[in-house]
Amino acid sequence: MRQLLCLGMLIAHQVILAQTPIQVADSLINVGNYTAALHIYNEQSPTARKYSRLGNIYEALGNNQKAKVNYKKAIRIDTSFLIAAVRYAKLLYKTKNFQESDSVFKQLSHRFPNNPDFYFQRAKALIKQQDTLAYPLLNTAVLLDGNHQEALYELAKYNLSKRRFKATDTLALQALKTYPSNPKIVGVLAQSKFMQKQYKEAITHYQHLIKLNYGSEYVYTNLANAYFNVSEYKYAIENYKKAQEINQHDPMLYYQLGMCYFQQGNYNGAVKYYHLALLLEEKSLKEYYRQLGFSYKKLENYKEAITYLKQAVAEDAFDYRAKYELAVVADNYYKDKTIAITYYESFLKSFKAYPAAAVYYKLAAQRLRHLYKEIHLENKSPSPK
Repeated sequence: MRQLLCLGMLIAHQVILAQTPIQVADSLINVGNYTAALHIYNEQSPTARKYSRLGNIYEALGNNQKAKVNYKKAIRIDTSFLIAAVRYAKLLYKTKNFQESDSVFKQLSHRFPNNPDFYFQRAKALIKQQDTLAYPLLNTAVLLDGNHQEALYELAKYNLSKRRFKATDTLALQALKTYPSNPKIVGVLAQSKFMQKQYKEAITHYQHLIKLNYGSEYVYTNLANAYFNVSEYKYAIENYKKAQEINQHDPMLYYQLGMCYFQQGNYNGAVKYYHLALLLEEKSLKEYYRQLGFSYKKLENYKEAITYLKQAVAEDAFDYRAKYELAVVADNYYKDKTIAITYYESFLKSFKAYPAAAVYYKLAAQRLRHLYKEIHLENKSPSPK
């Protein structure tokens, strides 16, 4: 056994000795021993391959400046050295030299007009420069390769931003034919369906993203929003809470949970989450105040309802719904109906010529007439003997 081991080591040593220095250096690169490979390559005569490999090594070591210098040397020695040119152009993009990257890929696409990726790489650089020429180039890439996932994604995303939903869906489905689990494409399709208010389809795609281990705060929140819009409040709550596990400081998540509990008729739960949202919110508080007011009204806690509805009206004097509900709550809370009359009169005065408030205006006017009648009759009632 020992003899066999020694024989194996001897053979391995002879194989290493039979290798050229370049082969040894390439082997070292393959196992990540870049510094040792660097020493070997620096001793070699100047060739395009030497400088290209030095570019690889310096890029792997994170020295992008030296990597670019060596790629350029390789291209100067041999202008047809395609690998060096492509690596150089991609490194230019990586280091945010977008114009230079586009220039190199433009030359490459002229030399190799049937290579779809060169058009795609140009498009990427142009997108970073906010140049709309990028999108015809993406179309060219897709025409040359109908399965180019990145080009299809960028085109689908662009069409989604323009609300061209039909084009978005067509491109996304084209990409999914060959790569059904592409998370970026699934995400674009989910967002497209959500924006089209096709919530059930959006739910399917967001669930797919989660199965692919892409369950981010954004994904859980949008899934919850989709469930909310189809009145599946139980599942909406589950997913808002999953989003909260990732980000406990977003007031909108607490607000949306409050909305879910409100829709379920769990007004105590709604009040709890609206209060938590208020603690975190730093911007406009109107929505939180009005929802707290509505919730306390449902709980027949009119005193608290008045407090929060007053704050909602203070935040937005044109919130006709909050002002109407404030009059209704005052009507229920105060025994002295002249106070309720004051609230109704204020509402009618504020929204007389406000078409959006027409329904509430009619209700307020009707109730005010009844209150005038009640008070008039009370004033006419005989004095007690």
